Amino acid sequence: EKTILPRVIDCLCQYPFSGNIRELSNLVERVVVLSQDQNIHLEDLPSHVRHPDPNVDVWLKSEDSNLSNAVARTEKELIIRALKTYGTQRKAARLLGIDQSTLARKAKRYGIRNDAIVHQDV
Repeated sequence: EKTILPRVIDCLCQYPFSGNIRELSNLVERVVVLSQDQNIHLEDLPSHVRHPDPNVDVWLKSEDSNLSNAVARTEKELIIRALKTYGTQRKAARLLGIDQSTLARKAKRYGIRNDAIVHQDV
């Protein structure tokens, strides 16, 4: 398992990927395969990516640069906020644009109990 260092994530966030997520996915896959270290460093990125465009906002700053963990934390937080706001899984799922069964499965995975969330202060 390799870790993408925070500086690399910052650099990737600043790069204007013309091919959208597919280009980013291909780049990350290539860098992970070619990297000889457990950590992905700036030097592992192609030179055209390492020089960030100062006009593009950095939308992600995280001390934990493991993408799976970052996605899970964000997903869990969104589910909690939706449940606090709407009170039911049905309404929260609609807000999040997912099926109620998907929300229920994810809530179970993250240990989110709807009854405990709804009774907390928003």
